[in-house]
Amino acid sequence: MLSPPHLERNKAFHTLSALLHEQGMPVPRIVAHQEHEGWFMMNDLGDVHLEQIYATPDKHRAIQAAIELLPRLTAIQSPALEGYSGARMDMEVRLFTEWFVGGLLKSKDPTQHASTRDVYNTAYAELVTAMLAQPRGCVHFDYHCRNILFDMAQGQLGIVDFQDARHGPVMYDPASLLRDCYFAFSEAEVNQWLSYYRELQPLLAGHSADQVRYWFDMTAIQRQLKAVGIFARLYLRDGRASHLPTISPVLARLSAQCGEHSQLQPFLMQLNSCIEKWSEISTMLNTDTAESHS
Repeated sequence: MLSPPHLERNKAFHTLSALLHEQGMPVPRIVAHQEHEGWFMMNDLGDVHLEQIYATPDKHRAIQAAIELLPRLTAIQSPALEGYSGARMDMEVRLFTEWFVGGLLKSKDPTQHASTRDVYNTAYAELVTAMLAQPRGCVHFDYHCRNILFDMAQGQLGIVDFQDARHGPVMYDPASLLRDCYFAFSEAEVNQWLSYYRELQPLLAGHSADQVRYWFDMTAIQRQLKAVGIFARLYLRDGRASHLPTISPVLARLSAQCGEHSQLQPFLMQLNSCIEKWSEISTMLNTDTAESHS
């Protein structure tokens, strides 16, 4: 693997690879690396991601393995793990208003208007407070279908892109997995696997199903808002349109999730307004992108 040191967190990748490997996590083992140029030689975990597995009869077996790994991961303790602070949680969710609302939608900065600012601030505070209230452990921080490999013959997982792993909310990884930006589970599947995770996770002992579900929902909403902001930033700042098609389905799922919580109803009205604007703009962007490739 070539990982340019000026762009990637190579030191963290190297340190966390050793830590996770020592703890029995299915991560690639680094055989050798050249720090200055960013070359890594590692054992191969395969090239079949959960995104591909979800379309096969092995879907149930793969997602079960991914859920069962998480309690082992959260149990890992090390000073090498950075903390996930409330300030960072807040900064991340505000990528939505900065890059999507104020950038991609070409609207005025919503924080310029007191009423709108209060709606966003109240919603973001609700999300961050719920995340800070959770038990904490080691989280992968990007535990979705494109970062999890699956060996169908052996029934074994492989985990990549773990360089941002940190000490954070216990619901973060299940929210990443079950509210994946690149795949939509049915609500029955989400309920099934969330219940299974609650049964397996010692850190959730003594917490009610309703409490766990609330934490899960708030964490998933924060993460998806962050993702939409990042997808917009990739396009506006980096000229990468690859993630634009992912925005619409994520927004639709966000709207449905926010609709389940009364305290987020004012924010839902703002979100639905954004969705209407995005529906118009995305059509034009798709046309421009198609013409640029013709």
